[in-house]
Amino acid sequence: MHYQPENEMKRLVNEAFRARFPQIHVTFSKINSIKRELHQIAVACKLDDCTTAHAYVFYEKVLLKVCLYTF
Repeated sequence: MHYQPENEMKRLVNEAFRARFPQIHVTFSKINSIKRELHQIAVACKLDDCTTAHAYVFYEKVLLKVCLYTF
C-alpha cells in the first residue's frame, strides 16, 4: 500500500462506507467524531472503559436500526 494524504484517505474511507451502507446518511468520519466526543465525555465523567464500549455498540446499533426502519 502506498502513502496517501490524510484527506484523500478520509475521502476513500467515507466513499467505501457510503457504498456499503447507502441507507445511512452520516459519513464514517462523523461517526468516528461522535465516538471521539463520547470518549472525552466518558473520561471527564470518570466512567469505566466497559461502559464507554457498550455506549459505542449501542450508538452503532441505534444508527443502523433507525436507518433500516426509516426506509
